[in-house]
Amino acid sequence: MHILRTTRHHAFPVIDEPPFATAPVLYGLVLRAHLLVLLKKREFLPAQERYPKEYNIEARFEAQDFDKRGSGKQDTIDDVELSAEEMEMYVDLHPFTNASPYTVVETMSLAKALILFREVGLRHLLVVPKACDRSPVVGILTRHDFMPEHILGLHPVLLGSRWKRLRWQKGAVTKYFRSLIVSLANTG
Repeated sequence: MHILRTTRHHAFPVIDEPPFATAPVLYGLVLRAHLLVLLKKREFLPAQERYPKEYNIEARFEAQDFDKRGSGKQDTIDDVELSAEEMEMYVDLHPFTNASPYTVVETMSLAKALILFREVGLRHLLVVPKACDRSPVVGILTRHDFMPEHILGLHPVLLGSRWKRLRWQKGAVTKYFRSLIVSLANTG
């Protein structure tokens, strides 16, 4: 609940840890909207376990429970009121998780990640480590991470001499980054 209240992230990685796996492993990605539905419907378990095999998702939910609602009609975390006892319970996210989200290795260039992001029309792209001895997810890329303003904020060295000739107009910056990303993608 704390994470949902303190962030505006729209998706979260689901990591299987013991007792579900011998070591932490990426299971998938769950959307914030789906978490809110589960909390509002109080789909709780008393212990950290999976739903029993006889658990019937179709009987408990309808497709419209998870439909994307129009602008301004989404559920918010403020709509969820939980008791202290419910706060100590668990939710099995496995039946509600996208178990095959798109991923890239942390060493992939941003240019290649952008091409995948745009061509497939993604909203979230999980970044996984190259080495197995680390956490199964390094980060999540979203549209914000590919915005020129964000990249320049992280890497001001890109504001070199060529940038001085460009005016800080959105069109010029975007055009420059497109050509830079295309040239990087073609060379690497």
